[in-house]
Amino acid sequence: MEKLQVRSYRPGDEEEIVGLLKLVFDGWPRFDLKSTSLEHWKWEYLDNQLKLNAIVVTVSDNKIIRCNHGYYLRTKIGESSFLCGYGEDVAVHPDHRRKGVYQKMSIKKKELREKDDRKLSIRTSRNPIMTRRWNKSDRPPSPQTIVNLVRIQDIYKHLEAMPVKNLFLMKTGFILA
Repeated sequence: MEKLQVRSYRPGDEEEIVGLLKLVFDGWPRFDLKSTSLEHWKWEYLDNQLKLNAIVVTVSDNKIIRCNHGYYLRTKIGESSFLCGYGEDVAVHPDHRRKGVYQKMSIKKKELREKDDRKLSIRTSRNPIMTRRWNKSDRPPSPQTIVNLVRIQDIYKHLEAMPVKNLFLMKTGFILA
């Protein structure tokens, strides 16, 4: 059985993480940029507004084979402001799927969450495996009841149908939300 190391992000992991994301998602991020994928990753996960993130990787034979990362923002819900996690990308190298790596990384992510006082995670995925896992998780309910949730099947068609200013920002907002 191969030896896997689950650990928090370390400076220097960026290029391998972005390479894994590009492989798994057939290009990453999947919207038009004026920067490189690496510059975008650093901006999103390291240089975000609060300079907070939760990045965990799994290493096998000195190569990153899995990553799970997100960043934090303060979000106002009702009259209160909460620390919330956003944009948690999850990627596993195709050669290392179905080996129980997700469970080990989930334990490490839970340790990070317990330290950060996060009240809410906002995640989206079309991957049925991920949505089933999230629905079974033991995370506490959100601080507010979700009244409306709109699912947009194709963000590009949606944005073409409505005239918007700052298309890049709109795409980014919809993709991350």
